Amino acid sequence: MDRMKTFFKYAMFLLVFYIFSNILINVGLNMRFNEITSKEDLPSQIAITQAEATKVNGRIKGNIKNTQENNINGKYIKVDLYKNDNTLMGTNYIAINDINIDESQEFEVYFKMQDIEYYDLNIVETEEQTLNKDLFLDDDLKTTAVFALIFYLCVI
Repeated sequence: MDRMKTFFKYAMFLLVFYIFSNILINVGLNMRFNEITSKEDLPSQIAITQAEATKVNGRIKGNIKNTQENNINGKYIKVDLYKNDNTLMGTNYIAINDINIDESQEFEVYFKMQDIEYYDLNIVETEEQTLNKDLFLDDDLKTTAVFALIFYLCVI
């Protein structure tokens, strides 16, 4: 019976540690984000809900709406990221598929680039050559950071 109590204590300790580390990582990462702005006016169908970057990474989240006047189904959102001195650092394309007329779709762009200050979003017909596509991420770095920290602490 004592072994079960000991096992339960260790399991609870790991669970509390996991929750505590998630909270600390989220607070630490979110405090470092600064808002980034659009370099030019955005198309009327794109609404940005969050655009921010740290020294080394960032994220842009928003909604895109398909209208009767301008059907965007099958097109792409072109994302350009710029440094403060207007140097183009990266370009990526997000496909717009399966969105009906008068419906909206959320989109997210995560990137791992340094000193990004501006972004530019446009709706284009075709996907062209990308710049630094490998620096755009599929998901946010928070989950990766949590597991890396837990692994690091377990090894020590």
